[in-house]
Amino acid sequence: MIGVFGGSFDPIHFGHIKPLMELNKEFNFNNILLIPCNLSPSLKNTNASAIDRLKMTKIIAQSTSNNFLSDDREIKRGGISYSYDTLRDIKNKYDQNISLIIGEDVFLNFDKWYNYNKIINMVNIIVLSRPKHKIDFSNSLPKEIIDKITTNKDNFFNKNSGYIYLFNNIEYNISSTTIRNMIKNKKEPRSMMPGSVYSYIKRNKLYSKMNKDLSVLKEGILKILDDAKVHDVSVIDIKDKSNFAELLIICTGTSNTHIKSTSVKLIDFIKQNKNSFLRGVEETNDWILIDLIDVVINIMLKDTRDFYSLESLWGPSNESKIINK
Repeated sequence: MIGVFGGSFDPIHFGHIKPLMELNKEFNFNNILLIPCNLSPSLKNTNASAIDRLKMTKIIAQSTSNNFLSDDREIKRGGISYSYDTLRDIKNKYDQNISLIIGEDVFLNFDKWYNYNKIINMVNIIVLSRPKHKIDFSNSLPKEIIDKITTNKDNFFNKNSGYIYLFNNIEYNISSTTIRNMIKNKKEPRSMMPGSVYSYIKRNKLYSKMNKDLSVLKEGILKILDDAKVHDVSVIDIKDKSNFAELLIICTGTSNTHIKSTSVKLIDFIKQNKNSFLRGVEETNDWILIDLIDVVINIMLKDTRDFYSLESLWGPSNESKIINK
């Protein structure tokens, strides 16, 4: 039997891992797939990038103490991550019974899921129930779902779909939000997550970006662009539209040499600014992209900017500045 456990994993922690290990003792899965979403159906932004969240699940799956597998299918597929699409892919790949594993809080809204009836008919579902919180699901879910709930494990094992089993889970009072806030406030959540995951977070400066004063950083960048005499600077707030940054800055240089010299000035500023972190630079003759995690700067030649039309992709600029046109 294959278990499927998805989520943002922003970051993954013992509140995810330990209930799965307890569940595995009782159900003896061949594997449990850890599947980071690309974009939640709620459209809620993540703080870490999809790649970082995937790498954290890979760290967990590398342990010899579990049978977890890190699965990148939702990130590769892109767009909104619907469980129905994911489960259908998994059913086509594995010639085994599939069980979707979800938390009790998530289950309370199961009837709002895309194709939830088809999910029930496709796989079995295990709900990680919290014994201290007695919930009457009949007050929240329709009868067609309630009728699928069983407490008989033999029934659950004997059928490959159509059952929802409530597994009494030891409650771990840990949340990703708590962990992110601790890191933001320079506290160490070592008891809440494996040391290997926390080391990855520290090494890659994840979540500490929340300490930055974006307005100060933005103004510093804009001053350098002004001094560099670039044209048509646009600042677009994309935090509600993407999961990779909060601000997108686009500007036009007059030549290859101009965009290169401007990027050098920006990188020097970024390296000296304690409130910024340079994640990477991608460079071609007509376009230089500078990734500061929170802010992505695009310095482009006019023809390239007109061709790719980033503003039309991400929406109108919140703060357009015509500089040195």
